[in-house]
Amino acid sequence: MLAGFAVSGIDDLAIDLIYWHRRLGDRRTRGRQLSAADFDSIPEKPVAVLTATWHEHDVISQMLRFNAARIAYANYDFIIGTYPNDPQTQAAVDEAVALLPNVIKAVNPRPGPTSKADCLNAAVAAMRRREEERGERYEFIVLHDPEDVLHPLEFKLYNRIFSTRDGIDMVQTPIYSFVVGTWEFTAGAYMDEFAEQHTKNLYAREWATTFIPSAGVATAIKRSALDRLSTGVDPFGTHSLTEDYEIGLKLAMGGMNAIFVRQMLQVVDAEGKETYEVIATRAHFPHTFRTAVRQRTRWIVGIVYQARKEWGWVGGWRMRWMLFHDRKGPWAYATSACGYLFALYVSGFFALRWLWHPEWDGPIPGGQLVEWALIASLTLTLHRVIQQVIATTRVYGWKQGLLSIVRHPWATVVNLVATIRAHEQFRRAQRENTTLSWDKTQHFVPQHVLSSDA
Repeated sequence: MLAGFAVSGIDDLAIDLIYWHRRLGDRRTRGRQLSAADFDSIPEKPVAVLTATWHEHDVISQMLRFNAARIAYANYDFIIGTYPNDPQTQAAVDEAVALLPNVIKAVNPRPGPTSKADCLNAAVAAMRRREEERGERYEFIVLHDPEDVLHPLEFKLYNRIFSTRDGIDMVQTPIYSFVVGTWEFTAGAYMDEFAEQHTKNLYAREWATTFIPSAGVATAIKRSALDRLSTGVDPFGTHSLTEDYEIGLKLAMGGMNAIFVRQMLQVVDAEGKETYEVIATRAHFPHTFRTAVRQRTRWIVGIVYQARKEWGWVGGWRMRWMLFHDRKGPWAYATSACGYLFALYVSGFFALRWLWHPEWDGPIPGGQLVEWALIASLTLTLHRVIQQVIATTRVYGWKQGLLSIVRHPWATVVNLVATIRAHEQFRRAQRENTTLSWDKTQHFVPQHVLSSDA
């Protein structure tokens, strides 16, 4: 346990040190705040928004209409991948097609669910047919899920980056969860995780290596880069449950450049007061233990097991470090859970000694060296919690930042159960020589979002 604490803690600490050293030491890393006027002088390049669906009839039509009314960009098409054996989703997409001229339905030739990658490849095929019909290629594609609430200026931001900066092949922008109730620890854990990943960790990855994994949402990929990613005709690898992660890895191994952009936008309200917001995608994440475990199982299978089998340990030492960072989850969650159990044991020991047994010695056998090692491990854990509090506070305010402290142990439990389930799924598939299918998350959008302008 001590070795696991030390290795995982030092790994996380290195990410933190890279970020804070650059963030505090170089003002250029903070970027400049933009206003809507900064995007107006750049011609709008054609954009294809690709979305994969399976049993999304509850959300897909209303979200297409909701986002279309908000997006401050004219030159784009939604291309929605569907399955022939999912008539309800097809009907919902047809409803949107009848209302919105820039929605295109793609039907996978195979019945579903196959994989998200396979459904996206069907959307890519429809995109290419559209290009042939028009005689014009899209400049870049954007990946989104059916429940995403897009920022109105998201496409303008991508268009500005690709138009003004050479050598950029992929742009990842932040994804943040909607705010949830105080006691919704499962959904709240997503708030904490994505806040830290998308305010700090992805910046550190970009500065340390060239490998930024796509989140599969709010990812813009240059059209020319998509062609370079294609194997035959399909850019998304159907062997993986996390094709988004693999896209980032393929870009890095192909010598292409990806960046993470957390762009602050200056907004002037009706009273002339200036405020600032982040150009980010908002989404609803699983609220129940079961659905969260299912989603995280898929992430762990794809990132830890399938990627390791398919890619091994590629690249230089920095790339291998990032691969280790991504793949340490199974044993890191286990050691973290042991750490919380140990903290309970120590707390109980001191309580009992103070109340009834003052004659007891220290709670840890093995001498001072073991005690110092445990103290160091617990200090690294405390540092991890503090970093999460800082990130959550930056996105959601101090109340949610403090709540992240009590959500941290629960997130460890969810991840540990998902790890056990992922290990069993992958080993069974290997043993039986079967293909893991798309165990997708059932998407849902809170009604208050659809009825507001937020």
